[in-house]
Amino acid sequence: MLKHKRLWCYLNIDNPIVAWEVAVGRISSIDSSVDIEDKYRRSFLSFWQYSKLKHAQNYDNWDLFEQEMKIELVRHVKFPEKVSRLRGCYFFESEEMALNVVKYFNWRGFKKEHLSEISFLYSSDSDISEHDSAWITNDMSDDDIHSYLSGQTKYESPATELLCYGRGLILNQDLINKADEIARKTFPKSTVLLDTVKLIFNDRFLGRNYATGEFDWDAYHAAQISPYLLIDGDDNLKVTILGSQKAYEKYGVIPTKEEVFLPDLRSHMINIKSVDIVTAYARAQII
Repeated sequence: MLKHKRLWCYLNIDNPIVAWEVAVGRISSIDSSVDIEDKYRRSFLSFWQYSKLKHAQNYDNWDLFEQEMKIELVRHVKFPEKVSRLRGCYFFESEEMALNVVKYFNWRGFKKEHLSEISFLYSSDSDISEHDSAWITNDMSDDDIHSYLSGQTKYESPATELLCYGRGLILNQDLINKADEIARKTFPKSTVLLDTVKLIFNDRFLGRNYATGEFDWDAYHAAQISPYLLIDGDDNLKVTILGSQKAYEKYGVIPTKEEVFLPDLRSHMINIKSVDIVTAYARAQII
């Protein structure tokens, strides 16, 4: 039986692919997605980490993501029961905690209106890991990484963050509406598909659940956009973007005389030529 929590999340809808997901009204870790073989799950990337990679590409500074790979390697080897920072969703326990963490880290570019309460569904207690984000610095030592992953607190008052596997419903309708505007402006040829996805999500997922208590996960994941990491050649790490097609193939598309296009995501893909990043990623995948 599914478990439920009310959590808070920062959703950077200024990133158009995040806006697409928020416009539908969902936030999901890829581990919860349907029809993904286990051997491929570790290559998917959360939007949180995708945004970090995009920032690293824009400023040609890969130091922080190299650190993320190091944390992931330690987690995979010594704390496999913990949720991955690379794949899990990033939440706060409350709006107050979110604002405290933002203040503590002097989070530049933060917009309070991008915070939303989330109705979060997950399978087991192991799908949620609590950590003290105060350990996360630009130069974490091995001891710092171990303390962070083991759940230790650094100071008397922890800056608690939650890493989660599961599916969430976004409860901030103003944010959903703003994300919808951004998605339509960014992907103007895909508005029919977006309307279709929202209809499937609201009718086949939310409506059916309200009426019967059942969950149609195909409908939940309709046209879900997911960043995917893969090694492309010996010295290049590529972030491609995959979209789930199962739901609208199952339920159809809103009748239209227009040609229906998938979102053009090519400009949002990333090529990484940092030898250190490629090596770290390959090592994390092999172990």
